[in-house]
Amino acid sequence: MKTIALLHPGNMGSTVGACAAFNGARVVWVSEQRSAATRARAQRNSLVEAANLAEAIQGLVHHMRTEQQMIRDWVDSQAEQHREVRRLLEILARERVDK
Repeated sequence: MKTIALLHPGNMGSTVGACAAFNGARVVWVSEQRSAATRARAQRNSLVEAANLAEAIQGLVHHMRTEQQMIRDWVDSQAEQHREVRRLLEILARERVDK
């Protein structure tokens, strides 16, 4: 799932955030020193509140680390499959030479 951070979901930002959320993204917004109208727009558009910019950035970094770990795990599994295929090919090559 993609995560997007909006600093201040005004009329334009909340529309962009709503579109991103509708298309499957998690949209975080910074609520610190924002008005009740901004809070209402964010809630109406299913945006996820972060108390301040540091919290929003921490959430984004955590999400990025999770995605990076998923990629590392995939790369490791591909490397393991590659090693197994190579091992099998070497066995087949030896058997053919022995005949």
